[in-house]
Amino acid sequence: MTVVIRVADKDRARARGFLVRHSPGIPTSSLKLRRETCVPQASNSPKSRAKELARSPGRYSRVKEYELYLPLFLNDGSPVSDQLVDDLMERLVEEYGGCTFFPQPNKGMWKMADVVYHDDIVIYRMITAKVRAARKFLRALKQELMRELEQETILIVEKDADAL
Repeated sequence: MTVVIRVADKDRARARGFLVRHSPGIPTSSLKLRRETCVPQASNSPKSRAKELARSPGRYSRVKEYELYLPLFLNDGSPVSDQLVDDLMERLVEEYGGCTFFPQPNKGMWKMADVVYHDDIVIYRMITAKVRAARKFLRALKQELMRELEQETILIVEKDADAL
């Protein structure tokens, strides 16, 4: 039997002594130390982290996070029904197996031409690894909500995420 261990040059003498002391019954002639070049510790930069994730794909689960921004008022100023808000939550839970709802009204502003618009919104957040199905579902839902709420658009944001 031959035991092969890779070590940096600076650690060869210490490694041989360790092996001899902790490998009783193995002849010293069968202990081989191979030279190994020392590689500096990877930095914590996003590029280094991406390389680390690529080398160890099972460590983190790649998922997408989606946020749907629902206006609380129609263009004529009337409120969106509580039933619609609740039903939407149930649909998202059914589709994704879970949904985080941020019921506190958030203020939104955007500018078109020289007009600044204000809106009160609530946010729904979903996480899934099934990206293609999520995009298909959310595109259809967006069109449905735009028609029902008579909106120019409904904001849905997709983000990369790692589930730990």
